[in-house]
Amino acid sequence: MAEAALYRTKAAAETVGKEKSAFYRNVILPSKTYRETSKLPLPQVKNAATVYEKQTSLQKEDTEKYRSSLRRQLSIDMLRNGHHRSFRELCSILAWQKEDRERLGPEHPLHRRPLLDNEIDKMRKLCTFLTKAEEAERHSQYSNMYNSYLELACYFLKTDDRWLSDYFYEKCLTVAQTYDKLDPQLAAEAHLNVGLAGERGGDLMKALHSFEKYRELSENYPKLKLDASLNLTRLYMKLAERRSDDVLQYVLKAYEASTQSGDKKVENETSYKLGQAYLEYGDVDSALKYLHAYYDWCQKEGDDEGFGRASEALATCYQKLANVEKSTEYLTKYLEKVQGKEGDIQYARACSALGFIHNTLSRYDSAIESLSEAYRISRESRHADLDRNRVLFGIAQGLKLRPFFNDHVDRMDTHSLNSKYLMTAEDLHGFVPDHNDTVLLLIDVINDMNFEGNEELIKRIDDVGKRISDLKHAAKASGIPVVYVNDNFSRWQSNFQALLEHCLEEDVPGKGLAKLLTPDKDDYFVLKPKHSGFYCTPLDILLDHFRAKSLILAGFAGNICVLFTANDAYMRGYKIYVPGDCIDSNTVEENEASLKQMEKLCKADIRQSSELIKHISKYRRKQVQKDVQESK
Repeated sequence: MAEAALYRTKAAAETVGKEKSAFYRNVILPSKTYRETSKLPLPQVKNAATVYEKQTSLQKEDTEKYRSSLRRQLSIDMLRNGHHRSFRELCSILAWQKEDRERLGPEHPLHRRPLLDNEIDKMRKLCTFLTKAEEAERHSQYSNMYNSYLELACYFLKTDDRWLSDYFYEKCLTVAQTYDKLDPQLAAEAHLNVGLAGERGGDLMKALHSFEKYRELSENYPKLKLDASLNLTRLYMKLAERRSDDVLQYVLKAYEASTQSGDKKVENETSYKLGQAYLEYGDVDSALKYLHAYYDWCQKEGDDEGFGRASEALATCYQKLANVEKSTEYLTKYLEKVQGKEGDIQYARACSALGFIHNTLSRYDSAIESLSEAYRISRESRHADLDRNRVLFGIAQGLKLRPFFNDHVDRMDTHSLNSKYLMTAEDLHGFVPDHNDTVLLLIDVINDMNFEGNEELIKRIDDVGKRISDLKHAAKASGIPVVYVNDNFSRWQSNFQALLEHCLEEDVPGKGLAKLLTPDKDDYFVLKPKHSGFYCTPLDILLDHFRAKSLILAGFAGNICVLFTANDAYMRGYKIYVPGDCIDSNTVEENEASLKQMEKLCKADIRQSSELIKHISKYRRKQVQKDVQESK
């Protein structure tokens, strides 16, 4: 009886639960009774059931987002299985990435890449092979350990995560160096991979050390030895291009490595480069030895382009030895070889080289004939040699006309020459800038000051503007040119005058400053697209014309545009003055920090403007006295 009562109670509870469930009534059991109760037509009920069945189920990754992070789940799995070292390494890698992002800043391209935490496939790959490597080490399976790290290195190289790829290549090398039982070929491979990583990253000396170790370990493996020699040849040539003081040394090493590479083409091309290096160093005899070897190989292989390069180089060598006949002979052979290819660029190069030799022999008619042909072909094909051939052709024509010009000059008196050919600064209608070894740069003083966080700066801006104005007047009184270096504030279709009108005519916070520091007619201005006044602007050219040696910087903001301009000026060798009361930033703290940085890193003189004005005036008086004495 008790059991029957319990059963009835349970059934009643289930019935009540079902009656309360709209989903159960309308979808799960779309019976006639429930349809009548709910008053839903049968097609609508079936449609609701169909829609429910078609809903996609959540994947494991999706559920992990709601339950807990992927990193947490993977970490729990690693710790649960006893892979504590892999867990620590994973945490370190994730921490390194975050630290690098913070160090590089938001403007760096790497900062825009997602964190590993948010990349599911990479996280799974990382955890899988880290734990495999740890398991392999526990069982003394060092080859498997090496291969696990190698798998990660190759994977992250493909995904363009070079920092991780390089890290795991280094791990492979560590494994190879730690465990002696490992196959020596794997150790050689590890050094190769580390060397290639260094080469990709631009650390050529590190790459060189690894490649040399690779060749040493591959001594008993012919294929690896050939590969090591090829890699060393390539790297030595890169070092020769970058290190101008050791060019010959590295090219010589490259040639020695190429002779062991088994690749005759690489060997002979390196021979040509070695010959060129000897020629550049003035050792013509050694240059001839290696250039002749390349010349003979190109002739044998039918390499017309290489034959042309060798012929030109040999002609230059014999020209330096004053053996003009031999020089002309090689170029003539080259010309004959490509004679049937009048429209070919090789023919143009041969004509150009021969014309150059004719020029040196004062055979100007022959030179013009050859060089005009070279110029014509390169112009029609728009080849890279076009400018060179144009210049050589012009030189030949000029040299031919030189006797006529000299004769004409001899018939003219000195007064005629002065009146016809000499030009003064006045003749250029003011386009020649002033000459002064000191220049005042006013940075972003024509500024609407309409930006976020300007509240504190606006309160101080009038006082700073007055001091800048006093500094400008003192500078101009001493003959120091004034250059307005101004941001375009993303107004790419505006000019400086438009920016000035915007600040003067509209109701903006910087209106008073712009009015106080409105440029004079004899001031200069430069528009800059970014923070530094030197970046993508003609400021370098203008300062060269001034013959400037010292720069006085004033303006806004001290911790951004003034600081960036000071850094670039310091790198260009200018003496820098930054009067501390003539720059300002959003906050006093930021301004003081930027002044200290410029003083420490850029060796800037940050004395107050009143002291600097006295210094300028004193210097001006000395200059005037000097001019007076010289005039006497």
